[in-house]
Amino acid sequence: MINLQPITWDNYMDILKLQVAENQKGFVAPNSVSLTEAYLDLVDDDGDPFITMAIYNGDEAVGFIMSARDDDHEYENDTEPCYFINRFMIDEKFQGRGFGKVAMEQFVQHIKTTWPRGEAVHLYLGYKETNHVARKFYQSLGFVETGQIKYGDEIIARLAF
Repeated sequence: MINLQPITWDNYMDILKLQVAENQKGFVAPNSVSLTEAYLDLVDDDGDPFITMAIYNGDEAVGFIMSARDDDHEYENDTEPCYFINRFMIDEKFQGRGFGKVAMEQFVQHIKTTWPRGEAVHLYLGYKETNHVARKFYQSLGFVETGQIKYGDEIIARLAF
């Protein structure tokens, strides 16, 4: 059974061990980089810290998700409060089992029901233009491409709450 858990001293090493397949490594940063960014954001920034969650299947870590509230309105000139998913990954050993879809649905529901950094109307994410699997996956969850390209080759997609 898929469940989301906060990153803690008890599970962070499990998350550091997770990795995507070799041919996916150009699409997502390693979890060690993501957790370092989350830490630096926590100690160096006056904004809301990242939301980092471990994805578990029962008691086994299978993935990681990191999100933040975006009050800078850098997506589509969106002036409404929104969140952005910075990282999402399922370990290579657990891909293709539906864990990612369930985890993403649970994460969206978590944001919509708890508003951990305040209410919002949109959830954004980005994926490389060449990552056709991610495009299909996110579209199946209701994300719609905005037409905006960031960082040279990252398609931005939006889910309305």
